[in-house]
Amino acid sequence: MVGLNNYRIPQAFRANPVIHKDLTTEFWKNASIIKQGADGASTIGSMVKGTRVIISKQVTREVLKF
Repeated sequence: MVGLNNYRIPQAFRANPVIHKDLTTEFWKNASIIKQGADGASTIGSMVKGTRVIISKQVTREVLKF
């Protein structure tokens, strides 16, 4: 991948995560958009195996390391 370091999210391209299809399916089956804060920033909320999961812009940035 020539030039990959020129992008802001090279870690996302290099990572080789384990993806559990059943957990991903359950997340999206239960997902909903949640508006929070005065700025109207939206997050995605869901339940996976009885645990509340919230995905925000900040969480995405931390996981992708950018």
